[in-house]
Amino acid sequence: MFVSTLSKRVYDDFSNQFSDFYKSQLISIQSSPPSDDTLKRPVIITAHGFGASPFEWHDFSDYIASNTNALVSNVYLGSHDSLTQFANSSWEDWLQPICHEYHRLVNLGFETIYLCGCSTGSTLIIQGLLNKCFRPSLPLKHIFLIDSLVEPKEKMLYWLPWIKPFMYDQSLTLNEKEIPHWLPYRPKKSLIQLLKLIKKTKSDLQQGIDFPDHIHISLFQSQDDPVIDPISHSKLHRGLSKCITRPINSITLNSELHVFSRLSHRPNVNPSDIENQSIFFNYVKDSIIS
Repeated sequence: MFVSTLSKRVYDDFSNQFSDFYKSQLISIQSSPPSDDTLKRPVIITAHGFGASPFEWHDFSDYIASNTNALVSNVYLGSHDSLTQFANSSWEDWLQPICHEYHRLVNLGFETIYLCGCSTGSTLIIQGLLNKCFRPSLPLKHIFLIDSLVEPKEKMLYWLPWIKPFMYDQSLTLNEKEIPHWLPYRPKKSLIQLLKLIKKTKSDLQQGIDFPDHIHISLFQSQDDPVIDPISHSKLHRGLSKCITRPINSITLNSELHVFSRLSHRPNVNPSDIENQSIFFNYVKDSIIS
């Protein structure tokens, strides 16, 4: 759930202990200046979800490193370092590191770039497309979006502007291994920004989002996602299909997980979860190789 009236703000400011490490691992920083051989390798930029961290892409990064020659640049969304920064940021702030990493890679000379987003990270990538953040666009080959947030399952979020004086910041239920990697609370100000992002994206999708012909897009959605309303998948597909003639790839998986691609530190993982993760990983691998 995005919103809860039962949570209470009892925290001191939380800072992610891995934030400096994440930022130091960006390919644009590690590969500066890159060799000619490095420039020939594809780069995948990943974007995590609301209040999360690049840890959501840890499993994926390991797989790609072991099975392809691609490089993975796990972007840390803007102002997600601490609760104080998060509470005083806008959704545009969250988007900026994705755009900045793309531009740095292009300026360095990388010619093959892919984008992977999950949840709010997917929504931000859509806004990046709309706002021409990925220009020049020729290096961008394929965009993969997982459990994209267009319509939340918890409709109370829409009431937030009116009920916020009567509610506390929302706390998350995290296990011991997850605690270091997620912001433990969702400040009301951050939820208001999330709502603004959702409303704008829904309106933009109704108008249709144009993007260059050479960019392929593939959508993945958990059938029983506990966070995202399944209608998000169809709204996103329709909005992206309005201005182009080629098909948008659309895959629905039999899953009850939000961001099914992340299995590390989950309390319960069954064989179907592993299979779903493998479907996505292999799909991206095959797209890169082809």
